[in-house]
Amino acid sequence: MYEAEKLIRLAKRENNPNRDFLLINVFQGKHYPANPSNTFKMCEALANKVKTKYPSEKFLIIGFAEAATAIAALVASFLGSYYMQTTREIIENVPALNFSEEHSHAKNQMLYIRDFAKLAKNVDRILFVEDEITTGKTLQNACDVLDDICHAHLNFTIATLLDCTHDFQKNALADLGIDIISLMHLNKENFDEKLKDFKADGEFHNYPLSELINLSDIEKENLVKNVKQIEFDNAHDPRMGLNIFDLNNDLEILWEHLKIPESEIKEKKVLLIGTEEFVYPSIFIGKKISEFTNDVMCHSTTRSPMLPGNAENYPLKNRTLLPSLYDINRITFLYNLSKADCVIILTDALDQDSLGMFALLKALKNYNNENIYWVWWKK
Repeated sequence: MYEAEKLIRLAKRENNPNRDFLLINVFQGKHYPANPSNTFKMCEALANKVKTKYPSEKFLIIGFAEAATAIAALVASFLGSYYMQTTREIIENVPALNFSEEHSHAKNQMLYIRDFAKLAKNVDRILFVEDEITTGKTLQNACDVLDDICHAHLNFTIATLLDCTHDFQKNALADLGIDIISLMHLNKENFDEKLKDFKADGEFHNYPLSELINLSDIEKENLVKNVKQIEFDNAHDPRMGLNIFDLNNDLEILWEHLKIPESEIKEKKVLLIGTEEFVYPSIFIGKKISEFTNDVMCHSTTRSPMLPGNAENYPLKNRTLLPSLYDINRITFLYNLSKADCVIILTDALDQDSLGMFALLKALKNYNNENIYWVWWKK
């Protein structure tokens, strides 16, 4: 039994007039470091609720970037489904649908539809997976743009870890033929009021582009020295859509390819870091490592700007500001960074000599992390 009061924490957004708060699920493994075993079990519980309601149906699962990509992939894994994700990354010469996530700091979402019709014709239902739903507006926007290309026999359902919608919002979705399946419920409260006395007195660590451009070649060499960089080639991209078994097979091969000595992870503290939308592989590999140690945590860089604080129950204690690995002119953040015996970074960013890489390595070494693996997921 999952209870929102135990798993959901309220965080203060920075400079977001549309929504001043973010609801953080401490088992999700995105903004807040989580044990991947907890993430797996939570997503399995959500998948089981879907199976119970639709025992004989086949699904195309769509996960929303950034926060829901990993949990959607896990739900797809437990259901044995097709899977694709929305994205904010530009892929040239690929047709896409555009819609808006109105409360977000980065509003525009895209769904690349090159293979959508091919996948959709093999399923009974499109299942949107979210970490939380508060109004349903984003999902309505997504359904509106999909209507033109969906086959008439398809149905829409939302599966969410947390449902905060009011009855009138549920009814509005039901009128459109959209069901909601949720693992937890949380009545909408005055979250802004709860944060009115918030103090941003946590740790701030900034690695802005303006400082990084002055790094010398020697400084860069010292940062990457002893970092074990691994390239992994594969042909599957969830932004295009795929059978989840193909992606999981790639990740099984990657785990064998990593060849991390058991002495570096057995009964050690291990930290896995994903990047922005690329979250699922870190949780998958983290689950493999959990067979060797209970002290394994996963989280990810994010575009979401939130403020750190020292209040006892406040979730975010430190914040690291970094240029994105995907676009050095974009700011990203990493929260609750700490020292670990072994750090594994997984990214599908293309530039292997970006200032974003050097910034993240500087941040890790600021917390005295020295044993670092860096996995480049090459498409």
